[in-house]
Amino acid sequence: MKVLIADSSKLVATRMAAMLSAIDTVEVTEQTNNLQDTIDYIKINRPDAVILDLQMAGTFGIELVKSLHTLIPVIILLTNNVFPQYYKRFIEAGAQFLFDQSHEFDKVIGELNTSRLRHVV
Repeated sequence: MKVLIADSSKLVATRMAAMLSAIDTVEVTEQTNNLQDTIDYIKINRPDAVILDLQMAGTFGIELVKSLHTLIPVIILLTNNVFPQYYKRFIEAGAQFLFDQSHEFDKVIGELNTSRLRHVV
């Protein structure tokens, strides 16, 4: 499974890439740190999954998820603001998962591993 990590923090992206390297069937194909590079990479390379920092997406988060939903089978969102109303809106927009970056970081690995089994490309 080819995965794009899109996070404005190089530290977070590097940590996530290191954690994902433990999964044999996951390949981190790129790390982007801004919205335009993320969109361009997705349009050209069509990864199987994206791990997206919602702070990087800014006010375009919902619209971005809606547009990515048709291009990418697995969308995992990370944020520091997991309010119930946001969670519902992003899941309805097409994201599979929304995790609190400070408390649920490790859950990304488990869910991506599970998603790998459901979304074989």
